Amino acid sequence: MRFEAQSSANALVMNGKPAHVLNPWHIIVDTDEETITIKKRNSYLFGVDEQVIAFRYIRSVTIDQHLFGADIHIKAMGGYVSAFQYTEDRCKKKI
Repeated sequence: MRFEAQSSANALVMNGKPAHVLNPWHIIVDTDEETITIKKRNSYLFGVDEQVIAFRYIRSVTIDQHLFGADIHIKAMGGYVSAFQYTEDRCKKKI
């Protein structure tokens, strides 16, 4: 099963990150492939930066909730990734 979510434009503006409205964070959790992918269009709007982490390398997941939205921080072997300003209504499930 595959779950996808995108940063909420309202949450980005309300939490002081309006510069990221044109290039929000996308997170994809694929339980079949056992990976988490975080994508974000780069600041030049031409390419996409993508980070893929396998479940077996994940050490911790931290969710920092705000009044509007939540930040997700994933610590893995050799580094970490973060995705910002997600809301529950922005998550969609694909089979």
